[in-house]
Amino acid sequence: LYPACVEYINGTAVIRNLDLCLCLDFSNFTNTYSEAAEIPGYLTIFSILAPIISAIGIVGIILTIIVLSRKSLCTSTNCYLIALSVADLGFLVVLFPRFFERFVTNEQGFLFGIFFNYARILLTTFLSASVWINVVLAVERYIAIVHPLRANMICSIRRARFVIVSVFVYSFIIQIPYFFEYKVVTVTHETYCAPAVTYSHTVPWLFVSPEDKEIYRWVVDCTLSAIVPFLCLLVLNTRLIYEIRVSTKYIRNNVGLDHSMQRVLSNEQLKISVMLVCLIIIFFVCEAPYVVMNAFLKQSVNTQEVYIFWYIAIFLVALKSTFNFILYCWFSERFWETLKQKLCLTLCNEGRKNFSTSRTSNCSGIVMTSNGSKRRHDLPEHVV
Repeated sequence: LYPACVEYINGTAVIRNLDLCLCLDFSNFTNTYSEAAEIPGYLTIFSILAPIISAIGIVGIILTIIVLSRKSLCTSTNCYLIALSVADLGFLVVLFPRFFERFVTNEQGFLFGIFFNYARILLTTFLSASVWINVVLAVERYIAIVHPLRANMICSIRRARFVIVSVFVYSFIIQIPYFFEYKVVTVTHETYCAPAVTYSHTVPWLFVSPEDKEIYRWVVDCTLSAIVPFLCLLVLNTRLIYEIRVSTKYIRNNVGLDHSMQRVLSNEQLKISVMLVCLIIIFFVCEAPYVVMNAFLKQSVNTQEVYIFWYIAIFLVALKSTFNFILYCWFSERFWETLKQKLCLTLCNEGRKNFSTSRTSNCSGIVMTSNGSKRRHDLPEHVV
């Protein structure tokens, strides 16, 4: 509803100036977010940059799922990576229509606002699942490095699938109360100007007090979905960086390696450490504004500063979802080798329509090595 026509009383949207509001000429409004469209930088960030980044993320995540879902790459780590990709993909797909809100006109603006109030629950569900899968990945990586002898027993595919299902179920269950936060009321009024239909939101919220509602929101959206996982990632990744440095130093001092192998080992250590540090920074920078918005700011506050903060928060979370698969998959040489082989097989299958089978059969199993020589290429066991 338009701010001039609505007054919030104890969390409930109440229509005021009924006749005036029902006689509004909707052609004078581009959408229900016309005020937000006038914010400096709104069109650049929310209507240009955010859709482009989200589209790139969606394409990249789909490509990642295609590569990792091959049966030959079925490992516990890749199960978590696929689940992470699905969570980020769900977040971006649900969020994507929001970028085109400025094209929604007339009464459709009411319906769009109602839709996104419920879509936001799904967004938070996918976001929470993505966050906790990040934590589970850090735990598995920690076990593999610190307790390598127990890793094969603990990090099994069956256990990974159970953990993934548990994470998604948990992320959905904690959001169930929010489905009862709004009640859509459709009322048709006959006024002196024209019949009109209005859509309003009431907030029963399981008949709890506003104070209890804010406490629940703070605990679920802030503590369980941000502070706790961030501390887990910080502790685990800091310990991982330390263990990697210790193991690298041990290998360098006790195993006879030439200068080139030591340089390769140092580069691998640096790459992993940089990835872990980037993961912590991206999580904190991109997640914090959205958490603050959900946990501390009331929805009835509609100032320009709140609009700006809200759109920046959504943009950063979309950026985080896009960068997740880049950090975990696209930094991996094995991922790129598998992707190249997948593309090579696809191109060779297409080529069989135009070329002889004898020529194309040599393409599917040969790749170029770093020194330019040809060799048979075997599928890697996993991509990490």
